Amino acid sequence: MARMPDILSRASGAVAAHRGLFLPLAAIGLILVIIIPLPAMVMDILLCANLAISAVILLTALQVSTPLEFSAFPTLLLLATLWRLVLNVASTRLILTAGRNGLQDAQLGAGHVINAFGGFVPSGSLAVGLILFGIIVLVQFMVITKGASRISEVAARFTLDAMPGRQMAIDAELASGRIEAAQASRQRAEIARSADFYGAMDGASKFLRGDALAGLVITVVNLLGGMYVGMVEYGWSWSDTSAVFSRLTVGDGLVTQIPAFLLSISAALLVSRSGRSEDLGRQVISQLAARPVVLAIAAGFLGMLLFTQLPKLPLLMLGGGLAGLAYTVRGRARNRAASKPASCAAIERHESQDAVKMPAVDPVRLDLGFALVRLADKARGGDLTDRIAQMRMTIAEELGLMLGPIRIRDDMRLESHEYAIFIRGAKIASGRLYPNQRLAVGGDLKEGDLHGRATTEPVFGTPAVWISPSQSEKAIALKCMLVEPAAVLIAHLGDILRSHAPQLLARKQVADMLETLKVSAPGLVQEITQRLSVGDVQKVLGNLLSERVSIRDLEMILEAAGDAVADGVQGHEAITERVRSSLGRALCQQYASADGRLWCVSLDASLEDSLCRYVGHGKSGAIPPEVNRKVARTVASRLEDLRRSGRQAVVLCSPPLRPAIRRMLADISPKSTVLAYNEVNSVEVNSVATVGADES
Repeated sequence: MARMPDILSRASGAVAAHRGLFLPLAAIGLILVIIIPLPAMVMDILLCANLAISAVILLTALQVSTPLEFSAFPTLLLLATLWRLVLNVASTRLILTAGRNGLQDAQLGAGHVINAFGGFVPSGSLAVGLILFGIIVLVQFMVITKGASRISEVAARFTLDAMPGRQMAIDAELASGRIEAAQASRQRAEIARSADFYGAMDGASKFLRGDALAGLVITVVNLLGGMYVGMVEYGWSWSDTSAVFSRLTVGDGLVTQIPAFLLSISAALLVSRSGRSEDLGRQVISQLAARPVVLAIAAGFLGMLLFTQLPKLPLLMLGGGLAGLAYTVRGRARNRAASKPASCAAIERHESQDAVKMPAVDPVRLDLGFALVRLADKARGGDLTDRIAQMRMTIAEELGLMLGPIRIRDDMRLESHEYAIFIRGAKIASGRLYPNQRLAVGGDLKEGDLHGRATTEPVFGTPAVWISPSQSEKAIALKCMLVEPAAVLIAHLGDILRSHAPQLLARKQVADMLETLKVSAPGLVQEITQRLSVGDVQKVLGNLLSERVSIRDLEMILEAAGDAVADGVQGHEAITERVRSSLGRALCQQYASADGRLWCVSLDASLEDSLCRYVGHGKSGAIPPEVNRKVARTVASRLEDLRRSGRQAVVLCSPPLRPAIRRMLADISPKSTVLAYNEVNSVEVNSVATVGADES
């Protein structure tokens, strides 16, 4: 025979497995209770269950730390109210048919629970029962439900009014990097849940007031209907009829209104809770007992009442208890104060050290002038934070570099239309934006064609004009491209981040990338970490990013780096060159035109031989400065001519010269791309210009 714990365990497992059927079955059960007459024993069970459920709900409302922990309460309140009204219908049927078996069995015809509540709770007095019932209904209807309804209404309104401000605060913290995206999503969801909860409570509290009125009406109907049935249909006397049906009516009223009263108190407790995350018992006790002076004054007040005609024993007990509690609380406070000086000096030293600690430097920071703050304010239509999030994803796809949150702040030291971009605390770039205007760029724009503020486009350095929206059609006719202020800022910020990507690649991020790759290629990561340190890998990746080479294919990069080290290649620059040759196909696709052609500026053989003699074994410092300047100016001039003609061109040279040529162009043309012959793969190469030795 199975043991009772095993039976209970199996039963609970079966219930848990089919808990989705609970509510549909409960709804069908409610319908059956209304339609089918219930035996008195079943009614006793249902009434006791109603009382138990109400008690559980009340205790849960007392124990939760925040109202949102009991977010199912509005729906549960509606279901409990419906359940109680259904029981009222079923109990009314039992009460009105209680005398069908005769006067002797009439009092038990509606069940033992109703009979007990009609006799025991009011101490056997009909008048006491009616008075108790009336008091409960009045307190519930006029005090508790009315107050809870008002609190719910106000809380719902204030919660909805505060939603935009809270959303803005979350967006600001997310943009500044104080919180992560997952945490911001949780906070937004909590705000939405809070609004839904208080909105639902505002409506659910109306059910409580209606339930109180319905209970009063049902009680009157039971009493009058019982008197009619007893005297007319059963032929009982007035005294017998009133004795039976008044007892059953009072019992039914009390057994249904007491659970309703508990639910009303639960609703009032939940909606009146503060935002502090602590259960109500701890919160009340900690706050009432926090001030021993108040407890001592209350004890003194009770002591003064001893000189009146009031009974002495209760006053002495309560006054002594309050005095003892005050003494205990004060003693604990003194003990805490006495233990504090022992470590006071150390604490003060620690606090003084904390006071002089410098705040952490933001990897990327964007400061906005007063007039530009609206670009980041969603309440005023600003979408800067969304654009920045999209830009971070774009850079991650292009370069394989996941940037952290970018902090946005308003800086009163800036001019109203000025912005500044900082990388690790250093100001890198700045500019001006005009939120109500558009930037007209390129086209057949000449001086005087458009009226506005002449400026320079921050990324490509082309002439541009800030114009009013009324000149948009004229600018379009001049084949100008119109750019919104936020888009100008995002383009500038994105260009700065791409240019300074090596500075933003932290060693911890490289370590995290290796840990992620370890899941899919554990052997490769183990091999590379034995040959190169995390710092070495960071240097190689930084070299690639400095020329805007994507590091998304980390597995191939590490394989090439590992092979280079195994072949005896030394130095981060030499390892980087080996890695670049492995990434040749991706490099060519990145810079090739739409038809698969790679337009390039090349060096003639005599110039390359001359430069190779200077460079020697890759040491570019041997090139004379005057030669360096001439070659750089000539190559940059050829590239600029090609850019003006609408072609994206690269510099093509021999592998030993590639690092040296790249350094030559770093100051004059920092965005130029230099490829080596061994990096060109699977594209058609078109050399549109050649730089000879006589030109340099």
